[in-house]
Amino acid sequence: MEQRAELSIAVGFLVLLVVVGVGAYSLGASSGGMPRVPSLPAMPSSPDGLLHSVSGTVSAKTEGGITVNALLPGEKQPRDVAITIGSDTVIVLQKSKDPTAMEQEMREFQNQNAGSSAGPTAPPQPFTETDISSADLTVGMFVNVTPAEGTKEGARSIQAVRITTVSFNAPPAPPMPPPPPTVGL
Repeated sequence: MEQRAELSIAVGFLVLLVVVGVGAYSLGASSGGMPRVPSLPAMPSSPDGLLHSVSGTVSAKTEGGITVNALLPGEKQPRDVAITIGSDTVIVLQKSKDPTAMEQEMREFQNQNAGSSAGPTAPPQPFTETDISSADLTVGMFVNVTPAEGTKEGARSIQAVRITTVSFNAPPAPPMPPPPPTVGL
């Protein structure tokens, strides 16, 4: 089950990269910068025909769930998917760790495994996880949803087993330099 959750998270972030890239390209096209993309290539299907992960943006909150706009396997355009949140659905917020703390954890991990003959252990994760509730999910938030086992790829409604959202602790942008002096004409 843990491997399935890790696979779902990895697939979710891959989909995030595709969606963000296409969104940035489309944004440039709408401003006249680039030609508009007529449609996306179809999202590849899973060999077993089952849905293992749904990643997208929360487009609405509903009674007992959320609606996620996501690109699904076999489809060329994102669509809204109804996600049902049950009492047993695990909802977590992942926050990136402080870079200094992460460096220290990696050094400790490397020192622990340097002379070990027991085989490698799992490295530290670059994030912390905090349990949150469905009330903490908001429209516009990017989520990765792990559906109930056995959910088929064409499903229009999905029972969530786990929902993960990510918050990056990005450092603030440096201040902009002052504009150059203007030269009189």
